[in-house]
Amino acid sequence: MSKLYKKSLLFICCALYVITGYGQVAPNRDKNWTLNPSLSDEFNGATVDETKWEIIHNQHWMGRPVYYRSNVSIEDDDTSNGFTNKKNRILRLRALDSISTGGIRNQDAHYLYGYYEMRAKLPGYFNDSLGEPCSHGFWTAFFTYHQVRAPLYGNPRCIVEHNEIDIVEPSGHWHGEWQNDARTNEVGHHMLLYPETCSITKVDKKIIHDLPPLYEDFHKFAMECLPDRIIYYFDDAPFHTAAQGPYPFTIMRVALINQLRYEYNSFYPQTPWPVYFDVDYFRYYQLNTQYCNTDALIVNNMQLANFTYGVRRNITIGNETAAISLNAGENVTFRATNEVIINGDFTVPVGCEFNIIPTPCY
Repeated sequence: MSKLYKKSLLFICCALYVITGYGQVAPNRDKNWTLNPSLSDEFNGATVDETKWEIIHNQHWMGRPVYYRSNVSIEDDDTSNGFTNKKNRILRLRALDSISTGGIRNQDAHYLYGYYEMRAKLPGYFNDSLGEPCSHGFWTAFFTYHQVRAPLYGNPRCIVEHNEIDIVEPSGHWHGEWQNDARTNEVGHHMLLYPETCSITKVDKKIIHDLPPLYEDFHKFAMECLPDRIIYYFDDAPFHTAAQGPYPFTIMRVALINQLRYEYNSFYPQTPWPVYFDVDYFRYYQLNTQYCNTDALIVNNMQLANFTYGVRRNITIGNETAAISLNAGENVTFRATNEVIINGDFTVPVGCEFNIIPTPCY
């Protein structure tokens, strides 16, 4: 089990210092994460990269909606707000009507532990007759999964293996109440607990309410998967941690689907077809674990400024001979499997963020 020690520590007044047993820092503030570009996609090409993604088409997906290749494309984003430094293009998954829609999933199972992040606008619109935001009839999905079916227990398609982590599932459906206000998301983890039933169980879920209307602008939806916990984020802020386990031990696939409710007549008559699920990017980060068996010693500000981030066995800051300080406005996160020792004078100025996170190597 990870241990964390603090020796002598000096702050100036009101400086921020955080020690947490659960890592809840998004990659934009944690340099220990490394983007895996081969398993990520900025969706900035002329067409969908089909070496990475399978376009779901000509099939039913848990019900009646039919998926067509023509409902999946890469488009210019005319609403780009300067979030990225590129000429912004997006993956567009169209729903043309109540039975015709689009979706993609990655070609092979490559994903396990890491940080999964999507920046997207979800389907929805303002319903004038209700006077409120609406996503009635849409079952948008962003999830990672592994499933195996085989003839067993008299069922020709019995589920014999299943791991699934839902990052976006606003409607909940089988696992909870329908949410149709375009301001709600449900996250959760499914597993096969009782093989003889050939069915899956949602071992954890969390519904987050009162979000801004999710069709009006792009937002980040993310999940951090570690061997001992799953952490869910909205716009870089964590809102739910599941730490009771067990967690996936099998590589998984990723799917993004503009899914529709499978009952007919489930949409309001004034639904403004087509309705889009627009994705700016999908990014997959992994912790840098190449230094897990090494220790780090930081004895001055230059070494702190040039520190090579990654999970370490032990980290020692200071040797009781020199004062060390973060720069104004700096965010620093250290991760160690064993212990972090602060040895001497160490200051964290007001407005800085300093995190120490016990992190297992895997």
